Amino acid sequence: LLSSEVQIDAFDLEEAKVNTRDLIKSMQLKGKLQHFYLNSHGVELNPEKITLNDVLLEGANLDIAMRDSVPEDTTKSEEPSKWKINVLQAKVLDSNIRFRMKEMDVQALLGELAVNDVEADLQESAFKVPRLSLLRSGLALNMASGAPKEGLDYDHIQLDSLNLVAESFFNQGSNLKVDIKRGDFVERSGLRLSELQGNVQMDAASVHVTDLLLRTPHSHVDLNADLDWTALDEKGDGQMMVALQSEIGKKDMLLLAGPDGAKSLKGLLPESPMLATVNLSGNMQEMLLSNTKIKLDKMVLASLDGSVRNLLNDAMSGSINLNAQTGNVTPVLKAMGMTGFAVPSGLKATGLAKFSGSRYSFDGNVLEGSGRVKLNALYDTRANQYRANVDANNFNVNHFLPADSIYLFSGKLDVEGRGLDFNSPRTTANIKAEISQLQYGK
Repeated sequence: LLSSEVQIDAFDLEEAKVNTRDLIKSMQLKGKLQHFYLNSHGVELNPEKITLNDVLLEGANLDIAMRDSVPEDTTKSEEPSKWKINVLQAKVLDSNIRFRMKEMDVQALLGELAVNDVEADLQESAFKVPRLSLLRSGLALNMASGAPKEGLDYDHIQLDSLNLVAESFFNQGSNLKVDIKRGDFVERSGLRLSELQGNVQMDAASVHVTDLLLRTPHSHVDLNADLDWTALDEKGDGQMMVALQSEIGKKDMLLLAGPDGAKSLKGLLPESPMLATVNLSGNMQEMLLSNTKIKLDKMVLASLDGSVRNLLNDAMSGSINLNAQTGNVTPVLKAMGMTGFAVPSGLKATGLAKFSGSRYSFDGNVLEGSGRVKLNALYDTRANQYRANVDANNFNVNHFLPADSIYLFSGKLDVEGRGLDFNSPRTTANIKAEISQLQYGK
């Protein structure tokens, strides 16, 4: 003490209880613990530095409740604390820590939490953790009262068998760096994350995600992204780049959709995973979509590329090139109740879709067998006006309406009008048809 140093060979607590009552205005801490141990060499009062050689908390059951209203602090603000804290080794074993706020309740069941060589600079609000290991743990996050809904309830998340290993963690203000080496858990709904890896770096100007991998027994997602925060502003000139490759299984899609969404999707999705490749670049003034592909095995394969401008205002416009081919979509049509309509396998559609404000247009071709339909259409949602020009050649209508007796059709159809409510006197339509071939019956 005479040399402004404190050396603690051992500070040991067994079967202790704690209750702060009103000692802390903003919160109350209460609970009990089986064992707490601390070894420090040492505490230097000048300069303000603490070295904790060994810290152990075991068998704790603690409840931290934040108070809803805290009296305003009218005392003169003091300078930030200059203390620097080094923790060489710390562990929390078999402990339950609950954190309660007015609209949030978080409960952590810590089987084993271990950190090494932690550095904390309170004056700079900087924290560095070379390695963090969380094993055999659980986490419950409740954002609403009441019992959780069936399936995945985003207001009541419960993670069991939680394991997380992270290295090179650093946080100072908006600066964050972490290298995730391991992550896995089982959610109450049955959603299982079997692998999580990746590197994340973030500061006040940008965020960078490198080689992020999420894997479940049925799905996997690979993500690389570089994003300037200003790229999300309406007039920001920052840039973003997102490259996503994913394979999402049916079971995971149904869980993520929630109980209501799962009922609608169950009959629409194939058993095989959905494959998606997405590449985005640009900002909210202009976003480019390139080499984007979506595949539902044996149902549909589509590729997209194009651009969208002014994403955050009413002047949004863009153009998208579409190339798609169908497989067996009969299960989807049955699930939608469209029993009298069919979409033949091998149908190909190519075209250019454009939109500007309230105006949407499509110019493309549909190929089915030896038949072809050329379509040029325009629809204005604000004026409720439409125009369509259809040119069909050797098109087999029976492949789409199998209960009908119309087969090969060739001809032209020009439609122009206003309104889609044919019971309204304001609805008008001009239709011009030219039939060059019509095969009826076999």
